[in-house]
Amino acid sequence: MVVHGKPAAREEDSLYWSMGQVGWVSGNTFGLPQARNPIRTGQRFEVWRGDDFVGMAEVASANGSRASCRGESIEVKKGDVILSHLWRPDRRLRVALHGTFEPGDAVMTREQLTRALKAYGCEVWDRVMPGIDLVILGANLLSDKWYRRARSDLRFETMRDDDAVRYLVPPK
Repeated sequence: MVVHGKPAAREEDSLYWSMGQVGWVSGNTFGLPQARNPIRTGQRFEVWRGDDFVGMAEVASANGSRASCRGESIEVKKGDVILSHLWRPDRRLRVALHGTFEPGDAVMTREQLTRALKAYGCEVWDRVMPGIDLVILGANLLSDKWYRRARSDLRFETMRDDDAVRYLVPPK
């Protein structure tokens, strides 16, 4: 399942991420050059092969020059595209949480989600405002008139909390 659509298909001569070409592939491990916003151990990325979602890969280790990832029950190959809607290589993503994130309504509480997003490399804001890149939506938004007005006045992407969690928590 993809949140914002499939990545463009690539030639099978290298490995790519959503922003461009990636370094090397060896077995189930691939190397990523470190960017201005470093990749962190534990981050998870979608892996696409052409138009097909293959699975998720998790960063196993990261240092100053590169990060290596391992596929979770998948083989990462040259030509694959890896991406995350919670990470950008050029800067930290500015994320706001909106709605309720209580046990029973959400997969993670607001505090758990905030900690996980910060560990992933995001800046987390308590409210939606200009400059926010992504709003993660909790429960009880149908009656929120302010959110409906802000959604039409401000420009930001949205993601449901259960879609965000798949980048943060490996499946059991």
